[in-house]
Amino acid sequence: MLPVVETFVSIQGESTHAGRRCFFIRLAGCNLRCNYCDTQYAWDGGVLTPVDELVSIAMSSNTGLVEVTGGEPLIHEDAPLLMQKLLDSGMEVLLETNGSVSIAGVPEKVRKIVDCKTPGS
Repeated sequence: MLPVVETFVSIQGESTHAGRRCFFIRLAGCNLRCNYCDTQYAWDGGVLTPVDELVSIAMSSNTGLVEVTGGEPLIHEDAPLLMQKLLDSGMEVLLETNGSVSIAGVPEKVRKIVDCKTPGS
């Protein structure tokens, strides 16, 4: 189960995948809460959603590309499981993380977008 703030289809605006249709899974919770954050609404809350349900919703988007983002997705124990199941379903998977949590447990085939924050953020 993961706390989900929102899921939606949009155009990827970052990384080498910019311009592609992408399904976004935004998880709730953040361990940094930067003063310039553009998604403060994701700091808290979310609806607990089973991993398999998220995979099913992502597959029904027909985008072929999914980004797991937040908040900070890696503060959740089941985030790597979600990413692996998305990969197993044939999707390309991107992870957007703030760089404060180890990416060691993230499946190798996931594209990691690590947005390291400065100490004063």
